[in-house]
Amino acid sequence: MTSPTVLIIGCQGALGKACVETFQTAGYDITQVSRAETASVDGKHIIVASAATNSVEAMLEAIPAAFREKDLYDVIICPAGGWVGGSVADPVAFAKGVDASVSQSIVSSAVAAAIAGSSLKANGILALVGSAGALGPTAGFMGYGLAKAAVHHLVTSLGQADSGMPADSIAVGFLPNTLDTPSNRSWAAADTDFSSWNPITVIPEAVIAWAKGTEERPASGAIFNVKTVAGKTSFVKL
Repeated sequence: MTSPTVLIIGCQGALGKACVETFQTAGYDITQVSRAETASVDGKHIIVASAATNSVEAMLEAIPAAFREKDLYDVIICPAGGWVGGSVADPVAFAKGVDASVSQSIVSSAVAAAIAGSSLKANGILALVGSAGALGPTAGFMGYGLAKAAVHHLVTSLGQADSGMPADSIAVGFLPNTLDTPSNRSWAAADTDFSSWNPITVIPEAVIAWAKGTEERPASGAIFNVKTVAGKTSFVKL
């Protein structure tokens, strides 16, 4: 029996690393795409896209054709897209923030969608990560909000019948609030209630449960607010 397969685009951040570890534990054959060198995961495939690949076309072409063939993956997930602050009070910082967020969130998510169009298996799952913060105005982090809102739009568009997604496959979006990562904790105030922060593994765990059929799969195009209250996490469909 062959192992299920997953393509993870963006595996350098805390969420990306959690995805790698969670899918590895679940027995998946892992293919990674990163803009930086990364350590091997038990001999699994490593693909390195250059830091210069800041357009969808360039990043797609940087991934060898062998990893973009038809019907390769049971799951494609893109956890890329770190938080970037900035307002127009500082035009240069604002511009840099927009460029960084577009590259990290929009370009990476669009590449995942492009690969899903041919390489995701029928009945497969494409999972993209947005942000609950981007559901409303993001005055202090406009570039990030702009990019994550575009990811939400991409997910809902992929859920349409004429999107080109493979037969019976689904595209889903996760909109976390504050992820419980060492980096985020380092910035937190002393009285922060960490029981309301999203555990780092809940997103890949949900995708695996849907892929295995242990939990009912949502309809394609669904986006979920990831809410954690008193340490218990739920996925609230928007």
